[in-house]
Amino acid sequence: MASAIETAVPLGDLEEPLISREQENEKEEDNLLVDEEIVEDVFHYFQMMGWTLGFILQCVSLGATAAMALYWEHTPTNEATLGEQTLYWTTYGLSNSWLLLFPVVCVAIQRSWKVSGIAFLQTHVLRMETPIVTSQTRRMTFVASVKFLIGVVLGCFMTWGLIDLYLSASYSMLLALFVSMMACLTLCQGMILIYDSFSS
Repeated sequence: MASAIETAVPLGDLEEPLISREQENEKEEDNLLVDEEIVEDVFHYFQMMGWTLGFILQCVSLGATAAMALYWEHTPTNEATLGEQTLYWTTYGLSNSWLLLFPVVCVAIQRSWKVSGIAFLQTHVLRMETPIVTSQTRRMTFVASVKFLIGVVLGCFMTWGLIDLYLSASYSMLLALFVSMMACLTLCQGMILIYDSFSS
């Protein structure tokens, strides 16, 4: 009668199916890819959202700054009425509204690293009932946040450039604005390249 040791299945034979099943599961998960056209639509959506936000905040900021330059040469004195002081400080706050872009962009970038951010994008933007977390969806969420940042940069600089053109700004000022915009866009693209190099 054969002993239990002799009739046992070799350990190697047991390991191979388990390993292959795990690999198959990983392959199945990787096969759950979001269509590339949908991914591009997501990128365009976030870039346009960033462009709109940057455009609006820059218009508000520059408009309030212009109003302050036209109507107030200095801060209101103690003799100014409460209404005048309130109007001044409200306009002053609006002239610095572009500072709101920094926390908004930081939150967007920070959330894109987390599973909750990936799930939020898929649930609320792609209307997916069951969010999936793969290397593709992680990259899609991160790149979408960078596209949002690119939109903010384009919205801000284009608004600023149009106003400079309207005010007949010098060629050197427009060139400096263009160089600054290109430097920001290069940094944004560099974020994507760094992400790809570390995730590969």
